[in-house]
Amino acid sequence: MVDPAGPPAWFESAFGPLYSEIYQHRDEDEARAAVSMLLSRGMVGPVLDIGCGTGRHMAALERDGLLAFGLDLSSHLLREAVIRPAGKVVRGDMRQLPFADASFGSALSMFTTFGYFADAAENRRVLTEAARVVRPGGLLAVDYFNPVRTLAGLAPESTRFVGRYEVVERRRVETDSRGDRLVKSIDVFEETNLVDQMREEVRIYQLAELDAEIESSGWVDLVRLGDYEGHAFDQERSSRLIILARRAT
Repeated sequence: MVDPAGPPAWFESAFGPLYSEIYQHRDEDEARAAVSMLLSRGMVGPVLDIGCGTGRHMAALERDGLLAFGLDLSSHLLREAVIRPAGKVVRGDMRQLPFADASFGSALSMFTTFGYFADAAENRRVLTEAARVVRPGGLLAVDYFNPVRTLAGLAPESTRFVGRYEVVERRRVETDSRGDRLVKSIDVFEETNLVDQMREEVRIYQLAELDAEIESSGWVDLVRLGDYEGHAFDQERSSRLIILARRAT
């Protein structure tokens, strides 16, 4: 699915050796809270974590007795998942899952791993592939940013410090014929030396649009939640937009 002849897409280079370090505030406690909430909502195994990264949600799933599998394109992050350890992992493209039909009881897309592609049809393929590999009645969790709150309070630039690194983040909305994207450029400094640069892009879905994409991809019974504790979604206050859905029978 990734074009070897063309220039690298942002997601082919963004998740390098420093990625997990500068996002270390997304930790195991947060993952355990999310998994606990999902278990209370009927998540069953085996579970596929699509865009599993370093495997923190998989590790939480396995601690709670569920068999977990993870898929990610980043070899750097998958090496960390193997060390953790956190279930079984495979390197691959989320638009073409290397698993048989109805292999899983549930599927996850956590920490805004949905919306990576500028073309809506490519993102929809992720949802239809998830529907293909999950058994009828199985749970899907899509953990996305709250578009209303995020865009209303978008900070064009911010700086934070993580260990020995200074992390400068710049945010903007870019628009073309395919739609709107939330773009974040990240510069990482060690002392005064620029040691890494990253770019992240996520397609912006409004609330009804995201619901419609999920429903058109083989999922029913949508529920919106606003955080990892499972509180009801409030577009003005909720930190996240977490959509739960069931695989249509």
